[in-house]
Amino acid sequence: MSTELSRPQDVFGFTQREILWDRISQGRLEAILRDEQTTVHQVHLDSNSFGEFLFVTTSVPPHR
Repeated sequence: MSTELSRPQDVFGFTQREILWDRISQGRLEAILRDEQTTVHQVHLDSNSFGEFLFVTTSVPPHR
């Protein structure tokens, strides 16, 4: 059985609240983006009647 982390919540260490709401704080996003292991694949800004949302697709090696 492999012990590698593969799910985003495992690799990035998301909290239960972040997982439940599919959102992270700006500070948390900045920390992820500053990490040298993070690769940014896509950034998309969108809006609706609730406000503006930034969708960022990233990855990190699973063996952090």
